Amino acid sequence: MLSTAAYTQTATQPLGSGTVQFPYLINSLENLYWIAASDIVVPDPPQSGRWAAHYLQITFIDASTTYTWFSGAGFPPIGSQFIQFTGSYDGNGNLISSIHVNSGTNYAGLFGFIGGAGSVYNLQLSPTVHGNDWVGGIAGLSEGTISNCAVMGGDITGNEYVGGLAGQNENSISKCYTDITGGGSVYGVSNIGGIAGLNNSSLNNSYSHSTVTGQFNVGGIAGYNNGMGNISKCFNTGTVSGNTNPGGLVGFNNFGMVSSSFWNIITSTQGSSSGGGTGSYTGLMQEAGTYLAESWDFTLSGATWAMNDSYNNGYPYLRWQGMVSAHIWLGISSTDWSTAGNWSEGTIPDATKYVVVAPVVNHLDIGSDATADCNNLIVETDASLTIESGGSLITAGDITNNGTITMQQTLTGAVQAWHMVSGPAVADISDNGWNPGDNDDFYVWKETDPGTWVNYKNTTTSPTFSEVNGSDNFVAGNGYMVAYNSLSPAKSIVGTPNTGDVAFTLKNSGSKSWTYTSGWNLLGNPYPSSIDWNDADRSLFVDNYAYIYDPNKDGGEGYISVDGGSASAYIAPFQGFMVVAAIASNNQNFTFTNAIRDHGGIFLKDQSATEGLIVRLSHKNWYNEATIRLRDESEHTRDRQDALKLFSFNSAVPQLYSQSSDMVSLAVNSIPLAQAGEPLALGMLLPEEGLFTLTLQQTDEILAVNGLYLEDRLMGTFHKLSDQPYQFTAEQGSIDERFRLHCGVVGVEETTPNQLILIWLQNNQIYLKGAENYYEAGLFDLQGRLLQRITLTGDNLQSIKEPQQTGLFILMLLGDGKAVSKKLFIK
Repeated sequence: MLSTAAYTQTATQPLGSGTVQFPYLINSLENLYWIAASDIVVPDPPQSGRWAAHYLQITFIDASTTYTWFSGAGFPPIGSQFIQFTGSYDGNGNLISSIHVNSGTNYAGLFGFIGGAGSVYNLQLSPTVHGNDWVGGIAGLSEGTISNCAVMGGDITGNEYVGGLAGQNENSISKCYTDITGGGSVYGVSNIGGIAGLNNSSLNNSYSHSTVTGQFNVGGIAGYNNGMGNISKCFNTGTVSGNTNPGGLVGFNNFGMVSSSFWNIITSTQGSSSGGGTGSYTGLMQEAGTYLAESWDFTLSGATWAMNDSYNNGYPYLRWQGMVSAHIWLGISSTDWSTAGNWSEGTIPDATKYVVVAPVVNHLDIGSDATADCNNLIVETDASLTIESGGSLITAGDITNNGTITMQQTLTGAVQAWHMVSGPAVADISDNGWNPGDNDDFYVWKETDPGTWVNYKNTTTSPTFSEVNGSDNFVAGNGYMVAYNSLSPAKSIVGTPNTGDVAFTLKNSGSKSWTYTSGWNLLGNPYPSSIDWNDADRSLFVDNYAYIYDPNKDGGEGYISVDGGSASAYIAPFQGFMVVAAIASNNQNFTFTNAIRDHGGIFLKDQSATEGLIVRLSHKNWYNEATIRLRDESEHTRDRQDALKLFSFNSAVPQLYSQSSDMVSLAVNSIPLAQAGEPLALGMLLPEEGLFTLTLQQTDEILAVNGLYLEDRLMGTFHKLSDQPYQFTAEQGSIDERFRLHCGVVGVEETTPNQLILIWLQNNQIYLKGAENYYEAGLFDLQGRLLQRITLTGDNLQSIKEPQQTGLFILMLLGDGKAVSKKLFIK
């Protein structure tokens, strides 16, 4: 390896042989100078050999010391008019920083003259270049190819043919940019351009943010585009100023071609004067649709352009720059969000990806069964996004809507079916097809005593709809009750979807002049996705449930209860729901947050508790159900684990509920294991006199380990409901005292009330009820061995200690002239 010092500069021969297969490896400023040095400094190989060789830069190079070289002349250009650079220089994406080329002569730049066979690519440069004619950051004059290069910062000055990248282009410049601002500029007298001073060949897929100043033929991309020049798919945002022929894109176009290219009218200060291209505005130039309309390639496979509003001031940038690209909607094959090939990146966006929806022929749809995620979402001018009924969108970041976002919802049901709804965007009710006609209804709920449904049509009598709702719009977080005089009406909202925190002020007026409890509030899912009620902060409510009216509920319309105490408690988009606020929560805010959003819920889908016992009351074609389940944290009185019973609006549907020990009617009754043996009261609301049937629809292996028994107090019967349904006749109205369910019973036979003895296990005791006519109890194993004998007290409820063993046992009760034996199975 040869090192040669001259004028205190050192030229060090790089490793490698200069061939395509084994290029010279440029690892330092001394290696770089070795290429440029004169034959006096580096006689072997001479310039003619060095300037025909191949180079690969393998690291960042700080060239700031060149400012003092050669009495201020700086770094000598590589290649000249007489010995052109015909080799290749691959910058490998590396930067040469603060290099000074201050020759003041023609052909000034890092490369003075690139010959027809020469190429420079993958190089980033921060230069200060001063010359006479043919002055540029990368090359004074290029007859070769320059691609994937950038000139950033510094200052480029000369007389004629001065460009930020090349003074004159006679072959090809592609995928390059310049950004020479902040005190620096591209400056000269004639033919001055942000990329090329004079362009006489292909200049494509490039951009400039540079400040360009001159007197004659001054342009943001090229000062002078000659007859063979072809400028395509370029843009300029930099300031352009000149006396004669200034242009935002091209200063003077001498019969050359300019296509699919743009300049910023505002930032360039050039309104309509350009030798070609289209003047536009900042907002439009920051939208992919502007460029897609001119067939710019934003695909990952095309490896040319990308966009992300976080980079390059929102303008397009070149993929080789390495910045994260947004997923741009191209709609290549369809309107389907879930088709990877429709996106610029060839993949379906996820929650980490920025999404740009461009105005292409195939408008973007999130289908009825589709889920969509992204980070920031931008819908561009004239672009559209439709979320079909049943579709779901979650945005982790911000939403910018300059186009049209439509959220659709079909209110499945009969004519005049009642639905609880909400708005996933703030939008005028009347402008979005929700405006109720003469035979339609649209209500908001006012909790304050006495509790009032306020119609949208009420605009004069207080409380008016706008007084209660806060406006005539869909308000984020509010719920509404609606009914339309049409079958399954299809509704939609056009607007910007809600995201972020949404607050709802809860009310509990403390008492009511009617029979319902206070604290009922009608909320609504404010997002275009489901929410998981399990993830919500429910501490302001008296129970864990959200109550939704479902006109399509199996067995007949009525309320479904979404249990927030269980996982995956989904409430769908557009869904309104009732909650019960605690008295202490009056005027406190419940807050919907992004954290509770989730995919999975379906509008009106029943998310009620599904474990435990489910008992059904049937009449004709209608039925209704009640649930009893085990919860160790529950009590026999009404608590947070219990769902209140709300009745159907359809009076033909029979209603069934269980009752807590404090006589609260419950759709879901959660009881502790320790009290599983206590009888549970069933209540009913019967629509008419007639025949009714009670059925055990779902059993529970703990609650009904030995069967489930129904006590009919009116008829004096005791029926094993786990074996077969029970039919009875009754008059219209409420029944709260007739039926009891007996869970956890160990052994019993169907008897009349006079023969009824109930036996169950609880807290390691065997309890007996109805054994007051017996004076002694004996517990035997199957071999007839006596395990325990106790004297009974004659009380209605008595207990004996449970044996430590498990298995099948015989309990014998002795009375005056009678004996009863019962089989017990103890786990």
